[in-house]
Amino acid sequence: MFLAPRATDWGLAAMNKSPEVLADRAEELPRKLGYPVAVDRAFWVGTDQDYLDYVIRNPARKDWRRASEGQAWPSPVSFWYRQSPQWMTPGVESSNTSAPPTVTQRNPPYETSGMVTIKLDMQGQLLFLRAVPPQIEAAGPGLEPDWNLLFAEAGLDKTQFAPASPKWVAPEPFDSRADWEGHPTNRPDLPLYVTAASYHGVPVYFQVMLHGTSLGEQQAHQVSVRTFLRRLARFSWAAI
Repeated sequence: MFLAPRATDWGLAAMNKSPEVLADRAEELPRKLGYPVAVDRAFWVGTDQDYLDYVIRNPARKDWRRASEGQAWPSPVSFWYRQSPQWMTPGVESSNTSAPPTVTQRNPPYETSGMVTIKLDMQGQLLFLRAVPPQIEAAGPGLEPDWNLLFAEAGLDKTQFAPASPKWVAPEPFDSRADWEGHPTNRPDLPLYVTAASYHGVPVYFQVMLHGTSLGEQQAHQVSVRTFLRRLARFSWAAI
């Protein structure tokens, strides 16, 4: 368990799993969905700016103060993971040409079939999935996606969600999509919106959002694992 000062955003977030443990957890989902084995992977901890903006707009809803065992979201901190069946070669960011290229949410671009990006809360529950489907059309009838699997990975009870009219378009090709509105079982005061899409029965997009936030790969200030540990080392922390 990592402990950071309670006066900071990170100190207010539940972070009782190490980045390495979360990376192993994230790696399980693509395997369950049938995506290729990862040849390369990258992961990092990020400050979720969209959620911080949400709290600014709704100052009474500082939900991370209410985090309990088994619940680490909503939170100002999240975990990102990317994998690819080929080596990932990020390009130089135009905003910082002096820094070495780093894998981020969008760098390298999603051009390789089997690339997968996952966002978890610090408890290991799914918040976001994006995957690149095969480029070659497979013959045979289309399959129905198993949305229950993704809800379970997100730690959500699907019976607490009602279908909603789809209004978001996934960034990857899809032939089936669905949206839902609802709330966590133990948080009826926390309205959520879930959007998902699949291609030939395999999920290519999934996102859990707070009502009032926008769709998209939510903006996050990326922090490498090394920087993450160095930042925590500045304060009093312990590993349990």
